[in-house]
Amino acid sequence: MPFLNQTIDIVFSNLALQWSQNISQVLSESYRILKPGGVLVLSTLAHGSLSELQQAWRNIDNYKHINNFLSLSAISNACSLYRHHLSTNLKYIYYENIQKLLHEIRDTNIGKTLSVCAILQSIIRHGKRAIACKLIASGCKKTKYGLRNNDAIKFMKINSINLPYSDINPFAFFHATSPHIASVQENYKICKKDLSFSLNKLSCITDWLIVEGIGGWFVPINMNLIYSQWRKK
Repeated sequence: MPFLNQTIDIVFSNLALQWSQNISQVLSESYRILKPGGVLVLSTLAHGSLSELQQAWRNIDNYKHINNFLSLSAISNACSLYRHHLSTNLKYIYYENIQKLLHEIRDTNIGKTLSVCAILQSIIRHGKRAIACKLIASGCKKTKYGLRNNDAIKFMKINSINLPYSDINPFAFFHATSPHIASVQENYKICKKDLSFSLNKLSCITDWLIVEGIGGWFVPINMNLIYSQWRKK
């Protein structure tokens, strides 16, 4: 985290920790920047979450669309190095159909874009060049300038370097569905080469590049490749 030791009073994270591959490092960094007596408050999802959604996906393809959520014991072990209070809450929410569930997951308003904007502003205040982008976005709005994503527009207003919209969001789709489906519907293929080119184009002109995700580590970006496989390559 781009903060000095013992400079923050409160660290708050709501439904973001599950996207980290190293919860111990997240906790260590959080405690590093906290002032003596500071407070870390977080919520996350544990193993078993969204299991019904994963079962539904198995009827469509063999991709793993749900994160490998940590078990309660793994979360507890990671917290054991610090003074903490850990509580669990099992909640069942019922939906009329899978479409309404997917829509609510997309529109959780858990602060992902807000967090990116806050980090972006902090980096710029420290005198560094910083760019935030959203390489792939579905559910974009039609405007007189073309398809536009609200998150990408917010980033453009803060970025320390003025760039055209197509650089911040090179793959924009109208249909509010998974990118690999939207790209087929709109005849605009997302290929690994073009995605990497867009990423490298931005990374070579800035000190910090923040890439907002597209709905999960295991989201398919085309019929043969998921997001995590592209990043590993």
